[in-house]
Amino acid sequence: MMYRFKFSGFSLIELMVTMAIASLLLALTGGLVIKAVDQQGALIEQEKVQQLFKQLSYDAFYSGHNISLQTEGHTITINKNELKKNVNFKYLNFSKNEYVINTNAHVKPGFYEFQLNNGLKKEVFIKPMFQLYEQQ
Repeated sequence: MMYRFKFSGFSLIELMVTMAIASLLLALTGGLVIKAVDQQGALIEQEKVQQLFKQLSYDAFYSGHNISLQTEGHTITINKNELKKNVNFKYLNFSKNEYVINTNAHVKPGFYEFQLNNGLKKEVFIKPMFQLYEQQ
C-alpha cells in the first residue's frame, strides 16, 4: 500500500512574493514616517524652548536677578548668577542672538529665530509672563 502525503500551506514562491510586496510598501511609506517623526520632534523642542523661557522668567522675577541667554546653533546657553548651563536641541538650529530676562519677567528681544533641519526658518514670539498694568 502506498501512502501519499498531501501538504497544505504556502509555497516558497508565494511567500517570496508576499515579502517583496511588504518590503515595497515599507520602502514607499518609510520616508513619510521619518518626516512625521522629525516634525513632531521639532514641535516638542519648540514647546521646550517656550517652557524654558517661562521657567527662567519666574526665576528672574522671584530671585530679583537678571538672567541672560545666548542662542547659537543647536544650543541655548543660560547665564544665571555667574553659572553657565547649556541646553542642547536636536531638531532646532538657532540663529545667534542674546537675550535678557529682567526682574519684571520680560524677555528682550521678545522673539527667537530658528531653522529646522529641512531648511525652514521660523520666528516665534515669546509670551510675556505678566502684562503691564497700562496694557490692560
